[in-house]
Amino acid sequence: MTCLFTRETPGTLRLMDDAAVRKRFYRPRPEWVWDPHANPRLEARVDLRVRLCGARAGTAAQAWLTSIYARLISENVYVRGGGAIEIEDLSPEQATLLLSSGGQDALESLDELAGTLHERILVPYPKLKVVWEELPLSNP
Repeated sequence: MTCLFTRETPGTLRLMDDAAVRKRFYRPRPEWVWDPHANPRLEARVDLRVRLCGARAGTAAQAWLTSIYARLISENVYVRGGGAIEIEDLSPEQATLLLSSGGQDALESLDELAGTLHERILVPYPKLKVVWEELPLSNP
């Protein structure tokens, strides 16, 4: 299987070789979420794209949504707590998810979503490859 991840924004964290894949835990950076120039009033929407690749990536992503009791609110968009998860692409061997939050608790909401994704997808499926991509902040 070939995983095709491309660098799309300056915030892309590339994890392609085996040594890097073992170090795939992610925590949102406060300086990204609380950037005083891009988010001075802490109202911006914060988007984190997660790309998964490998056997059962799509199944694992769907199982994760069920395990965290995410609620479907529209086609391919789920909510949980203060965050949202959009399925951008899903196949048996690849999944692209957009984790989003906004407001003053955006850092905590993304941290919680990323933590449960790591715990319930990346730990049980150690051969999955992952790329975490911090997207530019967007104002409401």
